[in-house]
Amino acid sequence: MKKSALFVSFFLAILFFAAPLHVEETKYFPGNVVEHAVKSTVKITVSFSHGITAYGSGVILNKHGLIRTAWHVIHAVNLVPESLRVILYNGHKHPAIVVKSTLRDDYALIQMVGPLDNLFPSKSALELPANKKVFTVGYPHGNMVIIFGKILNEKKYTAVNGMPTKKKFLTIIINKQIKSGHSGGPLFNKHGEVVGIAIGAWKKEIQSCFVPTQKIIKTIDKQYLLVTSTEN
Repeated sequence: MKKSALFVSFFLAILFFAAPLHVEETKYFPGNVVEHAVKSTVKITVSFSHGITAYGSGVILNKHGLIRTAWHVIHAVNLVPESLRVILYNGHKHPAIVVKSTLRDDYALIQMVGPLDNLFPSKSALELPANKKVFTVGYPHGNMVIIFGKILNEKKYTAVNGMPTKKKFLTIIINKQIKSGHSGGPLFNKHGEVVGIAIGAWKKEIQSCFVPTQKIIKTIDKQYLLVTSTEN
């Protein structure tokens, strides 16, 4: 059996173990799409001097190591310089720096530093899937999970993680709940394109919210939009 086939089988096994899937879901999301999504999703860590490590997630945008994540994942980096690390699906670790961030829409761009090879960037979609079926990859508590779900609706909010913003911003709501550390993780359509970035969940309701990719791209400076173009 080829390595790629073994990889797909391994992660599909994880999917069934983590959350039972209906047959139609496994048919709807091809194994190669799930495999690429896993490879393009990264674990982000911020380590503090007293031994505590904060976890988050992100998605690779290009082969130069540019990564999109949530603002609240990396906002403490200025308190602990050189504490930001990116860990790939294969366990390889890289230091990183913050390129751009904004509280208003809870998103950030970070750049991996050092020699980079074998990266798997994901493209972004500007429209939501018509049938609402999606899946998200992330690292809650530092452990990789894949969650299949459905978009329920879109809502506007005036706060990001309890912090007020000047303008309401649009979020995507899905019918599954993410946990701490999944923030910044990508939301994929059936083609493996990113349609949103995880920013939070509700404890009382089995729902999670994501900032739409379309919203993020519109608020990124032109120079960064050029840099984030995925190379094939």
